[in-house]
Amino acid sequence: MKALIRIGAIGIFNSALSMKTKKQQSGFTLLEIMVVVIIIAVVSGISILALQQATRRPFLGEAEKLQNWLQDLSERAIFEGTSYGIIQDGNELKGLVFYRQHWFPLQSPEGFAVSEQATLMFAASEGDPGIVGGTVNEDMLPGVIFNEVGIEPEEGLALAFDNETMRFDYVWNDETGSIDMLRVEP
Repeated sequence: MKALIRIGAIGIFNSALSMKTKKQQSGFTLLEIMVVVIIIAVVSGISILALQQATRRPFLGEAEKLQNWLQDLSERAIFEGTSYGIIQDGNELKGLVFYRQHWFPLQSPEGFAVSEQATLMFAASEGDPGIVGGTVNEDMLPGVIFNEVGIEPEEGLALAFDNETMRFDYVWNDETGSIDMLRVEP
């Protein structure tokens, strides 16, 4: 009988203790709240970075396609020993070939369509009468020229996008004999 009373007393004591601890833990501790806030901050930071990369990915894709198109023209100039040029006609870049002292439009490769958000900048100097900003004009003078020794002007061409701080510069690399794309961010 004594053993039964002891077990009963211990059970009553344990249930009274568990009720007392439940009443004491009615909220969250400061440490628990801080851990949750830190987890939310880390997840938010990762999400923001991923979102920025996702919004820039189409621009990078367009810049790489332009590099490939420019590389195609530069390789043709090297292999054929002929000068090729680029003009801008609205939102499209078109290739030209220099033949018998005149520039003629290329049939292949097809022109490169530039997106509405993109702005092309030719590195032509203002005092050079032979280059009129690389736009279509009556003489069809190119803004950039590829020949067997590289690109003229050496600064090449730049591609920028509306509402973006980054831009892509396309320059000739003498060591590799190819067009390099440099991503420039202020």
